[in-house]
Amino acid sequence: MIETFYLNSRRSAPKLRIGVMIDDSKLIAPFAAVLKHIQQCDFAGVQLVIRKRPSQSELSRHRFVRLFQVLWDPKRRSAIVYGLYQRWDQARHSEYAKALAFEDCSALLKDIPEISVQPLGNGNVHRLPPEAINDIRDARLDVILRFGFNILKGDILNCARYGVWSYHHGDNDFYRGGPAGFWELVEREPLTGAVLQVLNDKLDAGLVLAKTLTPTKLGASRAANLVAPYRSAEPMIIEKLHQLHENDWDCVQRRALPQQEYRGRRKLYRKPTNSEMSKWIFNRGLPAVARRIMSLDRGVRQWTVGIRPASGIPPWKCSGSEFRWLEAPAGHFYADPFLFEREGRTWLFVEDYDMSEKKGNIACAEILHTGEIGPWKIALTGPHHLSFPLVFEQNGEVFMIPESRQSEHVALFRSIEFPWKWELDLVLLDKPGLDTSLHVSEDGTHYFFTSFRHSDGAHPHLYLFTTRSLREKWSLHPASPLSRDARYSRNAGAILEIDGLLVRPSQDGTLWYGLNSHFHGIEKLTPTEYRETLLGSRKQDLGPDAVGTHSYSRSTQWEAIDCLRQIN
Repeated sequence: MIETFYLNSRRSAPKLRIGVMIDDSKLIAPFAAVLKHIQQCDFAGVQLVIRKRPSQSELSRHRFVRLFQVLWDPKRRSAIVYGLYQRWDQARHSEYAKALAFEDCSALLKDIPEISVQPLGNGNVHRLPPEAINDIRDARLDVILRFGFNILKGDILNCARYGVWSYHHGDNDFYRGGPAGFWELVEREPLTGAVLQVLNDKLDAGLVLAKTLTPTKLGASRAANLVAPYRSAEPMIIEKLHQLHENDWDCVQRRALPQQEYRGRRKLYRKPTNSEMSKWIFNRGLPAVARRIMSLDRGVRQWTVGIRPASGIPPWKCSGSEFRWLEAPAGHFYADPFLFEREGRTWLFVEDYDMSEKKGNIACAEILHTGEIGPWKIALTGPHHLSFPLVFEQNGEVFMIPESRQSEHVALFRSIEFPWKWELDLVLLDKPGLDTSLHVSEDGTHYFFTSFRHSDGAHPHLYLFTTRSLREKWSLHPASPLSRDARYSRNAGAILEIDGLLVRPSQDGTLWYGLNSHFHGIEKLTPTEYRETLLGSRKQDLGPDAVGTHSYSRSTQWEAIDCLRQIN
């Protein structure tokens, strides 16, 4: 979905020449999606397919021969339990089977020149023979994408102008080697990463062009944990190819992630041994499965909204005390509070979630001067779920941009009888944006911060758009995406101004939805540049049963917050 913003380049330079390394025409869905992106774009094309030719021994392997080789080889024999676990795990997760299913890409690769290469050497490291290297260099490629072969070393790494680009599924600052997504479960790491890197001779230590960090699905299933990092990493190649064509290699390098000191608990992760698997299964895996079967992990969690007089202290420094929690009607809960002042009165807008209909509406009540809450009424409803009611005033009119992702667009509503009656003004963007926030600069530039899920199973990434006025077409900001990190890539309220500094609240999606809120100071915001720094996070001090918070709002008189509570 989001890749459509990257299919057209404004620069008239020649198309990028792409090579693709594959083992077979059948590729997993995330890799097949990259080929489709390249086919659809106007600035790149696949010019060469480099196909791995299997060795004679690989062609002649009968399943009984393979079984004998496994039993005979001590290294393979030591990982038998992991192999059995992997078969069992993948077979029971339909989401994994769908997200990482193999697709036949023969039609996408039809009529493209191809060379067949049998790598030199044995084991996990592949080097290409000199004649293949010469043929690849003759193709004058800009980028080679590695969707096959094993670990690459040697001259192949320098055959394309901008190197060999490869995904590594796992955060390479903490997990080098593999299997991807497994050791995060063992070590109970809250984030599982995926990086796009330019390969060099050191394992998982190349130039990192982009990284996504997704919530680890803690439990006993590696298959379930792999869906988000694979899906979330899909658009990174077309984004970087677009950046390379529309700008230049220097721009791509400037936006690459700085090299970090490796902080993994192991120098290199490998397939777990039989003893390691047995220990994990009995200590962690089986208890997790048992708790799921017995529903011991399924306590009821419910959102509630609280208000208190404004303290004047930044939200990442003040305590969570003195909030007065507002009771929702039976069968409902309140979340996503937004405070709005108009003509000397303060209004509180919330998501009013109806648990019987499984749908949110936007409710509103006045906060009286005494601190009491006036009667609640539904301000906006529709056929789809509504939440995150961003309310703002412009040129004497009041508008709302609620989250309406199920309607597949970002919509602007205009108040025709504030605050109880609204009408659809226009569709701002025909994409299902999440939790849109707006800032209007002194020169009139409108900055829209919104998040998108690239596809089913992917985690949202944060994007920035600009316009010259409220109703103009959005333009993608060149700094987008602003964040691919599950801790920071979804807004937790309106853009704030605190002590002269613009502050962007974000909601932490690790471990579970709505874990916590973070606050980012916006240091640079222009039509071409964006830079922010983390100021701090909310303290988890909203009560003994509080397990999360994901929205914050303030006015001159009041502060509002929501809290996720565990109800036994």
